[in-house]
Amino acid sequence: MNLRGYTAEHSDQIPRSPGIYAFYVLPLTLGSLGLYRDVRATDEELEVARNILRKRIDALRVILQPPELDGTLSDKPKRGPLRTRYSISCNPIDLGAWVDAVDQVPTRELKAVAQVIAFSSLFLTPVYVGVAARQTLFDRYVQHKRDYYADGSQQASFGQRLRETGLDWSEIIFSCSNVDIYGGMSEHALMFVEDYFHAMAKPKFSMS
Repeated sequence: MNLRGYTAEHSDQIPRSPGIYAFYVLPLTLGSLGLYRDVRATDEELEVARNILRKRIDALRVILQPPELDGTLSDKPKRGPLRTRYSISCNPIDLGAWVDAVDQVPTRELKAVAQVIAFSSLFLTPVYVGVAARQTLFDRYVQHKRDYYADGSQQASFGQRLRETGLDWSEIIFSCSNVDIYGGMSEHALMFVEDYFHAMAKPKFSMS
């Protein structure tokens, strides 16, 4: 049993075995912004980097946005016809303000800001956690990728929800651990592990 991460470029190496997996947003790097640590960037290159950074932050805004809430409340001490019930719904305040803030970063400081954000990407929680019990980890990866590029017929799928954020498939990483459900962990136990990670990480795009 081992834990490894795979980018889209190396997805052919994903294990052909059962296991548990998670998708993460690929950590931002200077290279992905067209910047390099020991090379002085021009103002034009920095503005290109700003636009790329804005796109990434805007995608993260969608991922980090709290869910809408909808339900009922009632007068707890009362019973039966004495109880008053209320219908309530809550909409989160949009996080767009801190997306717009990237436009206020001085051009000369943009490279330093990007370096700090690259480190902070390591603190992001997974956007999806799942298990492959009756399929292989590779099969599940391929299925999610197929949903991402589908024509919209699978709108409830993780792939479609990810595409709606504006993130490219190449901007995520597939992290997984293969599990021997035949000689070790049962399918039931594997499903418990999935529930555990759902409870601990609250991945945005995991639905159940």
